[in-house]
Parts: sequence; structure tokens; C-alpha cells
Amino acid sequence: ALPIWKKYSITTTVFSLAPARMEESIEEHEEIIRLLVAKDYEQVEKLMRGHKMRAGFAMLREMEQREAKNQRE
Repeated sequence: ALPIWKKYSITTTVFSLAPARMEESIEEHEEIIRLLVAKDYEQVEKLMRGHKMRAGFAMLREMEQREAKNQRE
């Protein structure tokens, strides 16, 4: 088994590129856990899909901003 941070290196990448995303991500995870406990699996799936999309967009947005900044310098 791989160490969790190596296995899920995308997590550290998202948070290193978009640290503001961390608080929102924690809140989303808390809601996912609440829905799992409530056995509302349809909402879990919906929230997970949105969670992954928001994380991806945050990372992409940050990468684009860094690239634009580098081009200006």
C-alpha cells in the first residue's frame, strides 16, 4: 500500500495550489460524512461529484493564474 499522501498526491497539489479551497473542502467532507451516516447515498454521490469538480476547477484556476503571472514577468 502506498502512503496516503503519495497515493493521493492530487490532494496535496490542490491544497498547495489553492489553499483557500481547504476550508471549503473540510466543510464538504463533513457534509458527506453526515449524509453517509443518514444513509442518503444519492446525495452523497451528488455532493462527491460536485466536490471533485470544484477541487479540479480551483486547481485549474490557480494554475492559469500562475501561468499568466509568469508570462507577465
